Amino acid sequence: MTKSFKTTLTLFACWLGTALAMLAADPSGTWHWTVTGPNGREQKFTAIFRVNDGKLSGTVENKRVGKAEIAAAQLKDEQIEFTVVRERRSRKIETHYVGKIAGDTITGTATLEAGSKEHQIDWKAQRAPAK
Repeated sequence: MTKSFKTTLTLFACWLGTALAMLAADPSGTWHWTVTGPNGREQKFTAIFRVNDGKLSGTVENKRVGKAEIAAAQLKDEQIEFTVVRERRSRKIETHYVGKIAGDTITGTATLEAGSKEHQIDWKAQRAPAK
């Protein structure tokens, strides 16, 4: 192999790696979903996700319980995972979300842990149109 061919091959590999990284799902933006809780009540949620330097951050808001930062956030390819921790009536309530991003939809499960009780529900979020 000539030196120029090796250089060209190396540059192509770098370009390909960058192009593939750009194709990975990007959850940045505002998302909305509604779930039916263990008590039978429907609850509407809004999340705002940001990705900076490959790290996922954001907030989840619900009219009844307010806004909370996401924690333990992970984003790998089209998989998204994060936890929301809240305090209510001196009890810690932790909800762990796992989902798969497909375009403007995230589909997955949320596991709600409140005290010794654990509930699992399906969630499906839609990305809000950009303003």
